[in-house]
Amino acid sequence: MKKLEIIYRKNERECNRALSLIDALKEENDTYRLIEPVLTEATIGIGTPDAGQYFILPAFLIDGELIHQGGITKEDAKNILNKALE
Repeated sequence: MKKLEIIYRKNERECNRALSLIDALKEENDTYRLIEPVLTEATIGIGTPDAGQYFILPAFLIDGELIHQGGITKEDAKNILNKALE
């Protein structure tokens, strides 16, 4: 299993929706419950051009590699979780 990191901002609608989709899929599928994503809240210095990295939030990284950024659908969420299980 690979490390899944989710960079999000607490008060952004798309971020909250993405986290809810991940939680819902974990409730539907016991295998997904094995994944414990690392949640990193975006603050000044994270996800800003000044930090040398810029992410459209939410951003999903697997083993440090950016695999998706921006809003997600349920299908996107499944793909992200399946990649983390590989």
